[in-house]
Amino acid sequence: MLAALGFDALLSDLDVRRIVDLRVAPSFLRLGLRGREFVRRAEHFGADYIHLAALANRFAGESWDGERYRQRLERHYQENWEAVAQLRGLVEDGPVLLITAERSGLEQELLLGALGRLSPGFEVRELAGT
Repeated sequence: MLAALGFDALLSDLDVRRIVDLRVAPSFLRLGLRGREFVRRAEHFGADYIHLAALANRFAGESWDGERYRQRLERHYQENWEAVAQLRGLVEDGPVLLITAERSGLEQELLLGALGRLSPGFEVRELAGT
């Protein structure tokens, strides 16, 4: 439950308006919460929870070939341009806490690049999870 208290402070301190989850299979057990409990807690702090499955990285660990991985992920964002545009709109509306499956520099680079091509001019703060 201590992890959940840290989550509460994060939402409050950053005035998060939306939590956008890009994981294939969201789980909040690390915070000691089940899915519905997580959503209720987020709503308590004024944040909406959105699982944007269309942008989930289904390719992590699929290939040891870094260039092939990059190409598949780039193509994935291009093919799901509407979901990228939806995410960009959410970012424009206010602070967004983005949850990804793992800290992937490449995934972050490509996603931020896709968002920036739609409309540059947003701030990114990286928060490391536990």
